[in-house]
Amino acid sequence: MGEKKPSKGMVFMLNDFEEIHPQVILFLKVPVEATMFMGRKEEVSKVALRADDPEKLKRLLEQKESA
Repeated sequence: MGEKKPSKGMVFMLNDFEEIHPQVILFLKVPVEATMFMGRKEEVSKVALRADDPEKLKRLLEQKESA
């Protein structure tokens, strides 16, 4: 059996009835180990997500970037 290549991204979005797209993709400087469903571990270097308040998230990320 072939060994599965680790994913380089992680998506935190519920995809029930319609196709959804991330509002933000965070690119990590250093890959990290993420614990997935059922305790499966995977190395990721980017995180895609949708925010309840995307404008607020954008402001917070911009503040952090300039600090």
